[in-house]
Amino acid sequence: MFTGALQQKNLDYEMMLRLWEVKKFRERTAFTIRWTPATADRALADFHAQLCAFMEFKAYPAGQGLGYALPPMLRDYIEALGAGLTLFLVEKQVLPPAQAVVPAGIAARLAAPRRSPNRLAAHACIHARAGRLGLAVPPLPVSLVGTTGRRAGSADVVV
Repeated sequence: MFTGALQQKNLDYEMMLRLWEVKKFRERTAFTIRWTPATADRALADFHAQLCAFMEFKAYPAGQGLGYALPPMLRDYIEALGAGLTLFLVEKQVLPPAQAVVPAGIAARLAAPRRSPNRLAAHACIHARAGRLGLAVPPLPVSLVGTTGRRAGSADVVV
């Protein structure tokens, strides 16, 4: 089981993450990560490497199983996940509507012309959920504008 805390003070961030053994209720290891906006991607990539080493993660050989690649802009990816999760919880009425906010900074960074499947998927998810909640919808990048189809029970899928 993982527990953790995230603190922010004057654009300095610190995250503490603990891994617990449930049966014996003892702490197995703890990670502490500190970053600023300028060092976020490097610090989060280092944390990713530490966590993968601890968990003994190995990717499947090419052509077997699902491929995995670290998102290139980790801070943007994590903030987009947070925004998407918040909008999802507001949509499901778990959080109050007052918390349904799409941070302007993340919308602008996701709309930048860097091409990454993770970034494009996160932007499409935030765009669809914000639109359904009646929020100001961040504009879709030109690379995502196209015919939008919908699968039953899923977010918008751009084809």
